[in-house]
Amino acid sequence: MEGLADFNKRCEVCDRAYDAGENECRNPLCMSTNRHFNWNFAIAMRSGVLERAINAYKFDGRRGWAIIFGRILAGFLEQQAQTFRDFDLIVASPTYVGADGRDFDHTRLVLQRAAEDVAPGASWPFDLNDVPAIIKTGPTDSFTKKTYAQRRDLAQTQLRDALRVPDPRRTKGTRILVYDDVFTDGHTLKEVARALLFLGGAREVCGVTLCRQPYRGRPVPATPSL
Repeated sequence: MEGLADFNKRCEVCDRAYDAGENECRNPLCMSTNRHFNWNFAIAMRSGVLERAINAYKFDGRRGWAIIFGRILAGFLEQQAQTFRDFDLIVASPTYVGADGRDFDHTRLVLQRAAEDVAPGASWPFDLNDVPAIIKTGPTDSFTKKTYAQRRDLAQTQLRDALRVPDPRRTKGTRILVYDDVFTDGHTLKEVARALLFLGGAREVCGVTLCRQPYRGRPVPATPSL
């Protein structure tokens, strides 16, 4: 897997590698005062074998990759335990399964496999209840091949309207880590974090992803939103 840039050469919020001469991130969400999540920690870059494996898993029905991704996630949490141990709940970025949605919950399945693969005696607070801590109640348009502004607008409308927190008693006052497969610019994580904070009463939300999409966007003024 392609590693990230050195820690002091990438954004501490979104893991985007700085270009030569840069000392701040060009991703507008990282400069926003209301992005709702503190940071996202990616395991690797979205390229090569990892990119092909994620595509095969999400789009070609190769569900066996969930075992491998679960092992990668479990190993990363253990390796970076000092960063992740203080979270009260680890949830999957919600997937809608049904008509016009996916035929399986690809993010939650990885959490389940990670829970099966943690080191003996280790305990991580994976969200494995029958009803997830946060759910997506309907389909939304794909973010693929959309511009930064289009992804932002889809997130703030369709995705925001579809997110629910079924039982706020599970999330109130907690520090929550959201797992997803790919981090692009943070619009999905922003809306998931917003729901967990405003609907679920969470205290803090951060993210962890299998990979970070190479950032190709130009600076776009952030649109104020709640």
